[in-house]
This record gives sequence, C-alpha cells and structure tokens, in this order.
Amino acid sequence: MGFSSDPLVRWMCPEAYNYVLFLEFFDGFGGAAIEHHSAYIVDGFKGTALWLPPGIEPDEEKVVKEIGKNTAIEKHEDLFKILEKLEDYHPDETCWYLPIIAVDPHHQNNGLGSFL
Repeated sequence: MGFSSDPLVRWMCPEAYNYVLFLEFFDGFGGAAIEHHSAYIVDGFKGTALWLPPGIEPDEEKVVKEIGKNTAIEKHEDLFKILEKLEDYHPDETCWYLPIIAVDPHHQNNGLGSFL
C-alpha cells in the first residue's frame, strides 16, 4: 500500500483494482532484494526498503510487461520517457540501489517514533 497515493504510480494505475494488480511491476523493480537477502521490512509490514546489491538490476522485462498489462496504452509513450529520464540519474559506477522504499499510508502520518 506504500505507493497507493504516489502521484506517478496512481497516474499509471488510477483505479484501485488496477493498482492492486500492479504487484508484478514492483516485484520487477525491487523483488530481487528478497532473493539477495537485502529486503528490510518493518514489523507488521508497516514499511519496507528493497535494496539491490551491486551488480543486480531491476527486471526490466517484467516491468515493461506489467506496464503493458496494467497501464492505459495512451500513457505508454510518456511513461517510457519518464522511466528513461529516471535511468539518467542512476549512477554509472557499481553501487547498492534502493528502487523501492515505502511506508503503509496508515503509518506515514504517525511520526517516525511510532513507525519504529
């Protein structure tokens, strides 16, 4: 639920039912963190950070496939331009990459002390 009010994600998937089906998109971006033991989850799934180790990249094929299935075709051109621009900011050197960090909206306004 951490991206349920994110402007870009909700532009991509404005309907609630569609957003819920968009899980493979997030898995494509950061799911490899689970198999590399670099996924950090706050107690009760209040929040998560999915870190990709050096040399591990998001699954671009899965991301593109999910966009094709769950995002209106008239948004594709603009969306791929946005994703290309985001890639321009990715460092060229080998590094840890944080593609996903999210907090359940219910816990976002409670202050950091209550999050932890």
